[in-house]
Amino acid sequence: MEDDDGATKGLRFAKGLTWLIYLFFMIALVILVMAFFLLLFNANPEASFTAWVYRSANRVLEPFRGIFPTAEASESGSVISFAVIFAIIMYGIFALAVHALVEWLDDKIVQRRNEQRRQRAEAQRAAYQQQGITAQQAAAGQQPVQQGAQPPQGVPQQQGVPQQQGVPQQQGTAQQQGMAQNPGPSAGGPPPSGA
Repeated sequence: MEDDDGATKGLRFAKGLTWLIYLFFMIALVILVMAFFLLLFNANPEASFTAWVYRSANRVLEPFRGIFPTAEASESGSVISFAVIFAIIMYGIFALAVHALVEWLDDKIVQRRNEQRRQRAEAQRAAYQQQGITAQQAAAGQQPVQQGAQPPQGVPQQQGVPQQQGVPQQQGTAQQQGMAQNPGPSAGGPPPSGA
């Protein structure tokens, strides 16, 4: 169980790290899109917001600098930066890849948790069944039923028919008992009337 907990913690850490990377890519995309439109509309570079966007875009554009040339869109100073467009596309692809990785890790974490819960439930069920069997065996072993022995008071007899003490058993068949109650003609008595 400790290995499973360690694996779950590792997956949580990896998921948190991928979320941070995903957040970085999303912020980079927003900055690059703002820089692209500020360059396209020839925004004043001395304005504080524009200067901040350009500084941030320069940091984010560092891996893609010099790949594509910049082109002036008009005489007013509007610029189309193909490096910014390429960077937007690449950061978008990276963001989608990290998003897919986050979802995959999330599915793995959920599957791992469900597997752990199922294993715990099976272990508890097996433990309860074992306890029930042990309790039944202990109950059967504590009060063994022996032939000829009287059960303790309050416990009904399970085998045999209870015998009443002090009542003599009658012997003989019902026919013999009937003859004893209604004696027939004796040898010296009168014959039956129908004879």
